[in-house]
Amino acid sequence: MRRGMQGYQARIKATVPAEEVPGLKVTETGLLHQVRDFLRMHDWFVIRNQQGLGSHPGMTDLTAIRTGMTVWIEIKTAKGRVSEDQDAFRRDVQEHGGKWLMAKSIEDVENLAAIRKQAETQS
Repeated sequence: MRRGMQGYQARIKATVPAEEVPGLKVTETGLLHQVRDFLRMHDWFVIRNQQGLGSHPGMTDLTAIRTGMTVWIEIKTAKGRVSEDQDAFRRDVQEHGGKWLMAKSIEDVENLAAIRKQAETQS
């Protein structure tokens, strides 16, 4: 098990989906942590991209890498929308053959675990 994975697993096991708790508001930060931890539990290398002076406009919140596949992941709440810069970044990634994904719930990234398993069984 990779360094630090025990903490991720403990946090995931203790997490109750926000939609199951009446009155609990889902934040982008909370969802980002859930998505990041889920992917790490499925052996993805996940990078949290920080925006700031000198960063690429519209950069996604997360970059996930596994078995040669890189996925750029933008985190949004249920009502969240991408900005013009984020949409331009999405187009650039896709025009260059990259995979860009918007995650509004943990379910939006669950298929990445299945993709990884398919790639491993084919090799």
